[in-house]
Amino acid sequence: MLVSGVFLPILFATKELKSIYGGLGLVLSGNFFISYLISITIIPGFRTKFQINVKNFDVPKILKIFAHNMNVLLYYVYRIKEDLIDKTLLIIEHSRKRPKVFLSVYILFILIGIYFYFISKNEFINKVEEKQLIGNVEFPSGTSFSRINTITEQIEKKYQDYIIFRKSIRK
Repeated sequence: MLVSGVFLPILFATKELKSIYGGLGLVLSGNFFISYLISITIIPGFRTKFQINVKNFDVPKILKIFAHNMNVLLYYVYRIKEDLIDKTLLIIEHSRKRPKVFLSVYILFILIGIYFYFISKNEFINKVEEKQLIGNVEFPSGTSFSRINTITEQIEKKYQDYIIFRKSIRK
């Protein structure tokens, strides 16, 4: 999912977007790993600590509904965690049975990462020449665009003409 959703679009992206997609891929990879760690460490503790038996207490109905929903939610989180652990153990078992396949897939991912690194040429933002004009325009509706050189010069010229026109009307 991560490779097809983030890393493959890098092949068709511009130079600016390549670095953004690469950074996004690294961040998402880290987030998936952290989410996995949270699902196998912290969430099981929530299941045991927050399991509330509301029959013993005289509480408002809304709190009973909240406690019941919390238990149902934690049940599904627990099932997802168990499925993740089962899949992880299955992958580990397959990697022990076929270490060459596992190693070749791992090396392939590393080579894909190195390939995308060399494609991007470490240009996070295009170099701006000294005489190059960059114009950024944002409208009240939230629409914005940026153009370089000729269009920026046209915008500046029309703006100057508008200022001169307003001054002539006031006089």
